[in-house]
Parts: sequence; structure tokens; C-alpha cells
Amino acid sequence: MNENNSSKQILLSVLGVAILVVAVVGVSFAAFTFSKTGTKPNQITTGTVKMTYTEGESGLSLTDALPMTDVDGKKISATDQVFDFTVSADINGDTEIQYDIAAKEVPFAEITTKAENATALDAQYVKIYLEETSTKGGSHVDGGKVSDVLTCDKIAEAALDSDTGKPANELSLIKDTFTETKTRYYRLRMWVSDQYNPQTANGKPQTYAVKINVYAKAEAA
Repeated sequence: MNENNSSKQILLSVLGVAILVVAVVGVSFAAFTFSKTGTKPNQITTGTVKMTYTEGESGLSLTDALPMTDVDGKKISATDQVFDFTVSADINGDTEIQYDIAAKEVPFAEITTKAENATALDAQYVKIYLEETSTKGGSHVDGGKVSDVLTCDKIAEAALDSDTGKPANELSLIKDTFTETKTRYYRLRMWVSDQYNPQTANGKPQTYAVKINVYAKAEAA
């Protein structure tokens, strides 16, 4: 598949300030106290986790995209085809913060970039892939986390994760832990499966979008 041709058909979803607010809800933490058996309680002060992105969007959308293999999809690199973001921790005290980066489907009616007369692309044909990178927009970091290549129909099947607070119907892509103040960089890719037959669209544009949320809870180190 020619990456230049496909890049013209894959658009970043302009999801707006309201979605930016939603994307960081639930990832800031106040102080709490953990006590164990003994004469001296342990005071633990949590840190905060922030999701940051400079592009003004919090996810990706596909509009009338052509199918491609997973091998090609994982190599997508053009800036208008990927979503780069950071997750940062500001930790005070002896604390571990476990976090979960999750994908949430954007309802078809809320997709702002869909073309006229567009219809919803079946989620079973949409592939999603997340990897940790060395810098913002950089290459894969040696030893960094990567997700499996997943189909977006799994989003609707996703269960609540009580460990991080990730709600049901959001698909976990990467889970990790902060033990110190640090920033990690990630790149999201999304493409249409090579199992999809564009002729089934009857000439109408097909659209699908996700946004990315981060959830976290603090634990005693």
C-alpha cells in the first residue's frame, strides 16, 4: 500500500476542548493515608498523572481510508496519520502510580471530520496499535511498551479495570507504572484491515474515530 496515497485519506479527528477535558478526568490524586499493623503509620502522598498533547486533538479518525496489512499499518509515520502524546507523573513521597492508556469509540454522530453522506465503518475492520517512543514523534524506545494489534470491536467488550479505574467499554492498550517523576512518550496508529472490502460501502465514505483516555491509581511502593 502506498503510504502517501493512504495519508490523503486518513484524517486526525478534531475533537475539541470539551474532549480534552474528558481525556484527563480522573487522573489527578489527592493525599491519602495508608496504615499497617504496628506503632508507626505510613504517610503516603500521591502524585499526579497528566496526559499531554500539543496537536489540539485527543485521538484519531479514519475517513474513507483504504485497507492495509498490519505490517504496513505498524509502519505508518506521517504526522497526519498518527497521534503523538505524552503521559507524565509528578510524584511526591514513596508512591507507585499504575496507569492505563485506553481507547474509547467516538459515537458516529459526534465525529466532526466525517464527509458528507458518510456512514459508520464497522469497528471489526479497524485496527489500532500503540507504542512507547523515545521522544515525542520519535522511534520506538528500546525496551518500551507496545500494545497488541487490536480490532476496535473489542472496545465494546472491554470490562472495568478496578486496578486503574478504567471504565468498561474502553479498550486497554498499554498499562504501566510510574515510581518517580517522569514523562513517557507514545504514538497511536489506526488503519483499516486488509480483510475489509471497500465495495461494501456502495460508494459512500466510511468513517470511524477513537479518543484516548488515561486512568490511574496510586499504590504504596
